[in-house]
Amino acid sequence: MSHRVPDASYDMYAPWIDHFTHEVMDMPLSGQPESKQSFIPSKSEAAWVARRAEQIRRGLIQYTHKKEEKHSFYDLWANTERLRGIHNHMPAPKLKLPGHGQSYNPPTEYLPNDREPYRSLRKVPGYHFYIKERFERCLDLYIAPRKRVMRVKAESKDLIPVLPKPQDLRPFPTMLGHIFKGHRSIIRSISVHPQGKYLASGSDDHTVKIWEISTGRCLRSFDVEAAVKWVAWNPSSKLFLLAIVIENKVIFLNPETYLMDKLVVQQTNAVFREEPDQGDYIRPERVKTAVTWRKPTPDEWAKGYRIVLEHFRMVKQVVWHKQGDYFATLIPEGDHRSVMMHQLSRWRSQVPFNKCKGRVQALSFHPKYPFLYLATQTHIRVYNLQKQRMLKKVRANSRWVSSIAIHPGGEHFLVGGYDRKLNWFEMECTRTPHALRFHKGAIRGVAFHRKYPLFASASDEGRIIVSHGMVYDDWLKDPFLVPLKELRGHSRFEDLCVLDVTWHPYEPFLFTSGADATIRLWH
Repeated sequence: MSHRVPDASYDMYAPWIDHFTHEVMDMPLSGQPESKQSFIPSKSEAAWVARRAEQIRRGLIQYTHKKEEKHSFYDLWANTERLRGIHNHMPAPKLKLPGHGQSYNPPTEYLPNDREPYRSLRKVPGYHFYIKERFERCLDLYIAPRKRVMRVKAESKDLIPVLPKPQDLRPFPTMLGHIFKGHRSIIRSISVHPQGKYLASGSDDHTVKIWEISTGRCLRSFDVEAAVKWVAWNPSSKLFLLAIVIENKVIFLNPETYLMDKLVVQQTNAVFREEPDQGDYIRPERVKTAVTWRKPTPDEWAKGYRIVLEHFRMVKQVVWHKQGDYFATLIPEGDHRSVMMHQLSRWRSQVPFNKCKGRVQALSFHPKYPFLYLATQTHIRVYNLQKQRMLKKVRANSRWVSSIAIHPGGEHFLVGGYDRKLNWFEMECTRTPHALRFHKGAIRGVAFHRKYPLFASASDEGRIIVSHGMVYDDWLKDPFLVPLKELRGHSRFEDLCVLDVTWHPYEPFLFTSGADATIRLWH
């Protein structure tokens, strides 16, 4: 717990041995082997068998099988169904028992009085509709079909699906590795560099920090003018660029750490040193009023700023395309300009949608195709950006969507909501999602691993659920979803706990950021 090794020869990363398990194992009462004498029959039994064998040989004991007597007669009126050829006879339903009105012991209000026309029971005439009702009942029994329902006797263990052992689904994070401390307020967003060496974090204390994952030390810290809402590394290997969201600005930052390849750092600075030639490009009027590209001032360039995008309203999220040249920004209060597409190399922007139905909550690009996933409060819309049309509209099965994550294969996606619902959707069968009820608080973040069949979800209750999600090539086979591990460690602050979750690019490591101003690495 204190990150100290008690002995130099102690291996703290040795495989864990589960000495105690919930599975029932057949074990002997003692480990003492059976004696050889237990396998030899006793002399008394051998003598008894010899005597019986001798008696059978002499004919003193005879074993004869008596033949069963077959009766050629039967009770004619005992089983009437046998005459009609009825098997598995189903008796007719019983009549409803008579109530107080037909009882010989009626309540007080049904007792005879002076106004009754009949002075005694023997003077009361018979029921007029008796024959008619019996005839109708016979018709109902004759016409109405009856079905025998077999009662199923099932035990509780038969209703629970058989799940594999978690040990068979390794590797997955099980324990706390590092704690990154340095921020003084809520950490709302974290991002891992595509090479897996650096971690970027943005906090409400107006700072952006760059961490080294292997050692856990802070390499750079940048002071900004407002709280940082989002951070995202550029996925291109040719650029060392970090996008951060501050109020209505999207700032592209070059951290220039001394551990990074100097050639990549110099190439990134050379790309953004001069403004690109726009040519004959005329920016539309609705784009001019929505976003402005500008070069940083000399003081901002010294801080690491390379490009500054100023939007007309507050920005919530920045999502990169896999190539690293295109990115999308989310403006929740932007109405029809809530989603904007940008090209980094040419400084161009466009509004892809004329109108947006509902308040947009999250964005995500397809890992393989030019598709954009747009999540509103209650629906998920998938757009083909190349053909400029909507491919699919999915009801989110949630009252308020908070986050979305796309599977690396592209045929599945995960949706988390503030109403504690976590849903796994398939592109070919989106009407019946797989509902995963793991959390008891609002879900803040979901993430898929790029290499391993793992996904994680984090909520305000302080739990991070790591699950196994195997996707098969056969579309007729449902994905195999198994919860693996529950991770706890973050403390609550103002009803907030774990705010963001992300995976290492190629290792089974999980990073989480919380309201307690710490970042935790689970391995």
